[in-house]
Amino acid sequence: MPITRLIPVGALLAALVGCAPSPPLSQGVAFQPVPVAPRTAWSTECRRDRFTDRDACTIKVGFDRGTNVASLWSADGGRTWMITGAPAPITFRLRVGQNPPVQGICRAGFSSCEIPNGQALTAQLRGASSLAVQVTNVRGQIDTDVSMDGFADALTRAQAAQPAPASAPRRGG
Repeated sequence: MPITRLIPVGALLAALVGCAPSPPLSQGVAFQPVPVAPRTAWSTECRRDRFTDRDACTIKVGFDRGTNVASLWSADGGRTWMITGAPAPITFRLRVGQNPPVQGICRAGFSSCEIPNGQALTAQLRGASSLAVQVTNVRGQIDTDVSMDGFADALTRAQAAQPAPASAPRRGG
């Protein structure tokens, strides 16, 4: 029998071996989120807007899983929040402490998602000790815990450099 007739059979067998089910997890194993990467520090970047001559500040934290990268950020002192990613995010979930999760579906064609009710999220983040983030895109999912160390300082710097406009709704407290 010529070798060319055996090549498709060999390819089929190789594919079947690669599709074998993985061994079952033991019952005592719990889900462990991806450890917080060193680049998950909260940061504030302010620069002068050349059209309004006012400071524009961004509060940001980034997280990645290899080539799957995402960021949670606010460009207006915590009044609105966005998630951006490469590749573009499809869905997101955030859970601050023990509060109910905030989740959403991103609009196709954009590389960012607006998180609903940004001011409530900022209020939760201000006193939080933990933030769980899950971002899904075509390459898979980033599922991580983000350190809240430095968030309060980053928010204070951004809000001091960029106060809310007079038309912005007032926050209680």
